[in-house]
Amino acid sequence: MQLGLKQGTLRLSVYQLPSGETVEIDTPNGALTIQRPGKYRVDVDPSGDRTTVRVNEGSLKITGPGVSQTVESGQAVRLTGQDPIQVESLPMPSSDSLDSWSEERARRLASSGSSKSLRPSTPGCADFAASGHWVEVIDYGPVWYPIVPAGWVPYRFGHWVWIDPWG
Repeated sequence: MQLGLKQGTLRLSVYQLPSGETVEIDTPNGALTIQRPGKYRVDVDPSGDRTTVRVNEGSLKITGPGVSQTVESGQAVRLTGQDPIQVESLPMPSSDSLDSWSEERARRLASSGSSKSLRPSTPGCADFAASGHWVEVIDYGPVWYPIVPAGWVPYRFGHWVWIDPWG
């Protein structure tokens, strides 16, 4: 997966990184390649002149003109320039409301039962957690039941659509 961040903030949780797969975040100040599953945050200032990188968990490699450097868990750096790129170590910045929201969402997902029945990387996994509950059915396995009002009937409106790769 390749992402581009020209300005703003990206908070990324990588749950698995199979052999041969990569996750790269391109910023105005260099490329960030995730090396291990973990939690990452990238902030690019509005001018694109400065990128702050936090590795809460995991490991990533910064590459670009004049730089090839690894950043490990618990480290933060600031990238400036483009050719060459300068890398400056920083104290780990304090958490903010985005970090709190993201961590709370991750806690809800982990405790919901969805993470036991679905891979966390499954699109919509968090929606299952917020909209129903899981029950283990003998001879079948995990079954998800939606929380719906009395009298609700499925598929009354709409239609079925095949969506790859889920069906």
